[in-house]
Amino acid sequence: MTTAFPGRVTIERFPYDPVSWDAIAAAHPEAEVYHGPGWLAYLEDTQGAEIVTAAVRQDGQQVGYLVGGVVRRYGLRILGTPMSGWTTPRMGFLLRPGADRVAAARALRTFAYRNLGCIHVELGDMHLSPEDAVSSGYAVEAGRTFLVDLMRPEDEILKAMNATTRNYVRQALRKGLVVERPTGEGFAAEFHPPLAETFARQGLRPTYDEERVRKLIRHLEPRGEVLLQRVRAADGQA
Repeated sequence: MTTAFPGRVTIERFPYDPVSWDAIAAAHPEAEVYHGPGWLAYLEDTQGAEIVTAAVRQDGQQVGYLVGGVVRRYGLRILGTPMSGWTTPRMGFLLRPGADRVAAARALRTFAYRNLGCIHVELGDMHLSPEDAVSSGYAVEAGRTFLVDLMRPEDEILKAMNATTRNYVRQALRKGLVVERPTGEGFAAEFHPPLAETFARQGLRPTYDEERVRKLIRHLEPRGEVLLQRVRAADGQA
């Protein structure tokens, strides 16, 4: 099953297999946790998503991959890579350098409509600019994500913070706060009530419930793709 964008790009679906897809994602420099089988299992479990994996070809040569999920809303099929509401900031393509990402984004729309029978498609790709998305026929909702490289030496991380944040860290150290790394799905019961309380003070409610947190831990923790943390005061109170 192949969709061609005139003269340039084709997108061809292949069966999703978690083991083989894990190897593909692990070997690709653009891949993030949102492309991996742990996160995809989480989407299957929480969204009922039908996982879609596909090869992207340019002038007949394979230049990368696409991963996403099809969900049904009122009986209608929608392709998300990702969809808003999945708490998945981005998915999109895994492409080799030099591949035509704009043409791939255009081909994705045809692939979703003609081959997958969808009525709507959403794409979140960190390497696709808003201008490129508009030129590819998408309506754009811009957002901002801050990334921090935690693999750097600790002094470099602190130096990159603003002065106020560094002061908060120093105050925490002086007060004897200790960070623990709990494990297991039971942490969801600790995490969600304070989250709901924080939202309530602003007249809001969290966009996800405790069970969704539990499932996130279930699918990602065994792969080392989620970090659980608990902060205790010097007297042991969490």
